[in-house]
Amino acid sequence: MIHLTEDESNGCFYRFRPRNWGNLSAGTLEVLVVGAATSGPVTWAPVPDPSAASTSTRNQISGAKRFNGGEGCWYAGGTCWFTTKGDNRVWAYDAVDQRISLAYDDSLVSGTAPLTGVDNITGARSGDLYVAEDGGDMEICVITPDVLTRRVKKGPFLPRVPAVGVGYGNGMSDELSDQERVESRAHLLPEEAAAGSDDAQAQADAILTESDVREADRNAAPDTVLERRTSDQTVTPVEPPD
Repeated sequence: MIHLTEDESNGCFYRFRPRNWGNLSAGTLEVLVVGAATSGPVTWAPVPDPSAASTSTRNQISGAKRFNGGEGCWYAGGTCWFTTKGDNRVWAYDAVDQRISLAYDDSLVSGTAPLTGVDNITGARSGDLYVAEDGGDMEICVITPDVLTRRVKKGPFLPRVPAVGVGYGNGMSDELSDQERVESRAHLLPEEAAAGSDDAQAQADAILTESDVREADRNAAPDTVLERRTSDQTVTPVEPPD
């Protein structure tokens, strides 16, 4: 099964079922059908003319669900997450139970929304979703099963803001304490677990301390020749000789 978004202000959400898996030359294109609600059960309807020879695919089925500017999508564990840039939303389509819900909506966040200009999305084994902004603050934000957090470069997480949607928002809005940050980082990444660690807590503490130092002083990156430039400090590339 292949899921597709549509980058139109009145676009739709599709799935393609290949006749033979691995061969995309033949199969069935279907469009998601649901009411105006942002959550609930859905159905799928075959698109009569996938080639859109005379009518665009989004206008061939009455009742097709409209999405405001579909962008990236990510499938994992029976759920397809996708974004819509026109209304700054992250959606969750449950392919097992055939339901749709919201994982994030900036209009439902109290105060300043930490994620706007939503664009590409991907995920991690931990269940965290990473959403890139194409607008807003031009940051990469993280939606966890509990909260939405914002990550600035390699610095610590800033105050957490609740996301919305089934399983994605428990109303947590407090800042992470130093101990909470260490405990969170002490869960080793797969590559770290493979290498092993005698003291995961101490390792996490050291990593976060270095991260804080480097965030405060961007020239503090040890043992590197990394240059940091702003957009007005770019240099003209030198073409190699023929």
